[in-house]
Amino acid sequence: MEYLCLENNGGFASVRSTAVFNQDAATLELKVRGDGKRYKFILRTDTSPRTPMYQAEFIAPDAWTVVRFQPNDFKASFRGRAVAAPELVFSEVKEIGILIADRQEGLFRIQWQYVRALSHLGDK
Repeated sequence: MEYLCLENNGGFASVRSTAVFNQDAATLELKVRGDGKRYKFILRTDTSPRTPMYQAEFIAPDAWTVVRFQPNDFKASFRGRAVAAPELVFSEVKEIGILIADRQEGLFRIQWQYVRALSHLGDK
């Protein structure tokens, strides 16, 4: 478990990794286990710190759970504020991440087992 502190303008923690998805990716599937708190699944189509990120909220229960995302589940933002951005296309994603924010002070725990792209919801 880790502790999210609000001191010194704190209140968020994140982890990220590079990613490449197929041209026909229509759905992203994230397998997570957490602590019942609200998290954000973050996607970036450009790794420059000056470009917007796309984020979708989810709850991470205390059991392995598969959460599925469509492109329209994601909202573009820059430094926590909504911005206008091109429509998200999963095959253009270069970086993925998970973020806890919104001043949820205290202990937190999140694990992610995999992220995979499906060409349609019925894929395995």
